[in-house]
Amino acid sequence: MEKKLKISTVIILGIILLVIAGVCFLEKKNEQGVKINDKFKQRVKSWEGVQLPQDSILYDCLGKVVEKKENMLIIQTVQGVAESVDKIKVYITPKTEFTLLTLKKEGGQVLPGNEEKFSFSEIKVGDEVVVVTEEDVLGKTEIKALKVRAVKRSF
Repeated sequence: MEKKLKISTVIILGIILLVIAGVCFLEKKNEQGVKINDKFKQRVKSWEGVQLPQDSILYDCLGKVVEKKENMLIIQTVQGVAESVDKIKVYITPKTEFTLLTLKKEGGQVLPGNEEKFSFSEIKVGDEVVVVTEEDVLGKTEIKALKVRAVKRSF
C-alpha cells in the first residue's frame, strides 16, 4: 500500500511539473507573439541589420527597385514578403519620407549604421529598399509609401 502511494505521488508530481512547464512555454510564446515582421526576419537572411518596426500598425515590404517612374517605384519583392506577389508598385506621395540606411559589419554581425535624409531622385534601379506603409502588403500589387528606406552596405 505504501509503495502504491509513493508511485502515485511521483506520477502526480510529474504531471504537475509537465503542466507548469507547458504553461511557462505558452506564456513565453505569447509574449513573443507572431508578428508579420518576425516572419520577414526569419525568411530574409540577406536583410540582416535592417530594423523593422515591431508592435505597430505599420507594415514593411522589402525588395529591390526594378523600375522607377514619376512618383512610383516598382520593386521586386523578396520571396515570402508578399506571398504570391512578385512585384509591387509603390506610389510616392508628397508626404513620403526618404532615408538612406547604411549597414556595417562588426565582429561578423551586420548592424544598422547611420540613417540620413535621402530623396526620391537619389533612388536608382537595383537599390534595395524597405517600404513602410499603413497597408497590409500580403497579396497586394500596389501600395502607398509612408517611408522609403534605401539600404546601402558599407562592406
